[in-house]
Amino acid sequence: MGGSILVCFAMFLDKKLVGGSVLGSPRHENKYTNCIDIRRMACLDIAPCNSESWFLSQIIKWIASNTKADYVLSYSDKTVGHKGTIYKAANFTYSGETTPTKYVEWEGKTYHPRSLSIDRDYSYRMREAIKEGKAELKTGLPKSVWLYKISKKLKRKRKVLDAYSKDIPYPSLFD
Repeated sequence: MGGSILVCFAMFLDKKLVGGSVLGSPRHENKYTNCIDIRRMACLDIAPCNSESWFLSQIIKWIASNTKADYVLSYSDKTVGHKGTIYKAANFTYSGETTPTKYVEWEGKTYHPRSLSIDRDYSYRMREAIKEGKAELKTGLPKSVWLYKISKKLKRKRKVLDAYSKDIPYPSLFD
């Protein structure tokens, strides 16, 4: 997948996990310098109204306080109907599109094409299904690219840690 995982977040409601996020370095670090990538972010439908925007704001505050990043990068996957509404609402800037995505359609589900190359039982079955025409590698839509510039106001609160340091505190913002 490229990049790396820097930190993971969890959002709880009444001690139940209702959201999560994974941050890491961008896959294309030479293109997106001094940037942290929101690799994944998801909230369950049972989360209260506006939970996603609150969660995103807390993640941005944590990045501003605990890393040297000047930008937050994220993507919205149009193939699965994501339009980037949360990023528009949070003042991210639309920065273009990726090349069209690829995915595997098999037994009524979609899989990342990486599933064809990993060493797992289902991967062997999937590769066989591709050969037999029971699974199909398809081309989806491009992903939208979103960038958020961390404000000088947020930067003033920085603890000035190296973004990839072992000294980054465990993020317990969401308990």
